[in-house]
Amino acid sequence: MEGRILTFNRAAETITSLAASDVVGRAIAEIMQLPEVFQSLFVPGAIPSGTAAPRVRLPARGTGARSRWA
Repeated sequence: MEGRILTFNRAAETITSLAASDVVGRAIAEIMQLPEVFQSLFVPGAIPSGTAAPRVRLPARGTGARSRWA
């Protein structure tokens, strides 16, 4: 079930206003509003098994802010 939501706890339901029964088994990118740079990570086969996820540089927000790694 690569890239699919396996569990969805009460906190996730509260944050998203979605019921676990409506999201479990669906694609993560379909449910969560991910930045475009992360969406490709949830395509089946995007990251080979046993391989670490690539690091992505996130843009800085606000004046004087520095970019960060995720």
